[in-house]
Amino acid sequence: MYTFVHNNPLRYADPSGHKIEQSYGYDKFLNPVARKDVEDYQTGWYLLNQMSSKQYNKYVKDNGKSKASMAAGASEVRNNACNYLSEGCGGGSAKFVHTGDGFLAINYTSEEGTSTTLILDQQRGILSEKDAILRILTSNMNVTASLNYIDTSKNNPLWQNVGDLRAYMSQNGYTFGRIKETDMFKINVLDSNGAKVGELHIGQPFNKRGGNYYFKDHFHPTVNPDMHLFGDDDEYPW
Repeated sequence: MYTFVHNNPLRYADPSGHKIEQSYGYDKFLNPVARKDVEDYQTGWYLLNQMSSKQYNKYVKDNGKSKASMAAGASEVRNNACNYLSEGCGGGSAKFVHTGDGFLAINYTSEEGTSTTLILDQQRGILSEKDAILRILTSNMNVTASLNYIDTSKNNPLWQNVGDLRAYMSQNGYTFGRIKETDMFKINVLDSNGAKVGELHIGQPFNKRGGNYYFKDHFHPTVNPDMHLFGDDDEYPW
């Protein structure tokens, strides 16, 4: 039954399907309550695995618990994004928004509606919003490679150079919210109150010319969504 996880469903989980199944390596990021729950399920699974068939069948009949239910319980804990927040979600909510080689991205929305993105990186630990975005981008070199950026700003009033785009956003008190990956990365930009004030587009392909061409990274303010605010660098080092 568990051949796809080397007969130990608590160490590895099936990565197929729509639900994110995490490997054992992410347990260190669970909050203390969730980590204890997983450890209890692990202990139960190992104890049941040591029983003879007769003992095991009697235990299942008497208690209604099996190795499968222990594995399912551990998987349920690991697949609840709230369990990776130190205090849980409280009145808010959390979900996995991106997964890559050795990391998971989680988007947390507080009860007040403020959105925060963080990364669980197996090598670097828990990363902040900006580091999270950088980690996601560097995991996809097709998007972040410096390939033939199009200079659309010349004599175009809808493209405005603000000099240093990161400084511009910081000076306005803007932070990053939800990340959406399509053929580019679209990142919600929030003000100090958590309200969306625009969208940052990174790695947007320029489809009117053959080959790999991209627009410069740019910010679309909500008040004027046709406007493109960009920085001096062709590829901004987020």
